[in-house]
Amino acid sequence: MIDAIFPPKCLKCGSFLVEQYPNKNYSQFSQLSQYFCSSCFKLEEDFNIDDNPDKYCQIELIASSKYSGIIKESIHLLKYNGKTQLADPLGFILFNTFVQYYGNKSTDLIVPIPLYYWKMAKRGFNQSFLLIRHFKTYWFNLKGSKPAWQIAPNILIRERDTKSQTGFNKEERKNNVKGAFVVRKSDILKNRIKGKNIVLVDDVYTTGATAIEACNTLLEAGAESVKIVVLAKV
Repeated sequence: MIDAIFPPKCLKCGSFLVEQYPNKNYSQFSQLSQYFCSSCFKLEEDFNIDDNPDKYCQIELIASSKYSGIIKESIHLLKYNGKTQLADPLGFILFNTFVQYYGNKSTDLIVPIPLYYWKMAKRGFNQSFLLIRHFKTYWFNLKGSKPAWQIAPNILIRERDTKSQTGFNKEERKNNVKGAFVVRKSDILKNRIKGKNIVLVDDVYTTGATAIEACNTLLEAGAESVKIVVLAKV
C-alpha cells in the first residue's frame, strides 16, 4: 500500500522502480540493489580487492570493494545526502567481508572510527557505526549463536576537530589527524583495551592516515592487535 501511494524511486537517478534488479548470484548485494534501478546498479567485476591484506606492523587492512561505481555512489548518498536506509545493505556487505577474513579468528572488540562531536551533531549519525550496528544479528542468523566479540562504539573518542582530508596529500593527511584520537580513561582503567584483539571499522580508506592514527592509539592503550575492515578502498 505504501509503495502504491509513494512509489519507490532510484536513489541515484530518481526514476521509479518498476522492477527489481535481477539477482545474478550477487546474494550479498541483493539488499542494496533494491534501492537502485537496473541502469544505475552496476557492480565492479573485481569487487573484492584485498586477498592479500596490506600490513602496517601489527595492523592489517581488508576492504570489501574498490571506491568506485555503485558502492561509491551509495557511500556518498549515505554520508552527504542522509540516505541512512543504505547503511544496512552496505553493512551487510561489510559483514560478509568481516566473516570471510576474521570469522574464525580471535576478535574481542569491533570499534567504529568516531566522528568529532560537532560533526556528529551536524550529520546526525556516525556512518561507521551504522554499518556495524546489526553485525550481531547477522552473526546469529549465520552461525546460530551469539558472537564472542562485542561492538564498542564509545571506547575510541575523536577529541580534536580535524579539517576535511579532501585535497590533502599523504603527509598532510597524516599531520592533520595526528593526536586526534584518545581511548576513554575509564576503559583504560577497566582494562577493556589491554590484550584485546580489535577490528576497527570505517567506510572509506584513502591513504590510511585516519585509520592508522586510530589503530596506533588503540595499540598504545594496550591492544594486542588491531585490524582494519573498510567498505571501500581508493
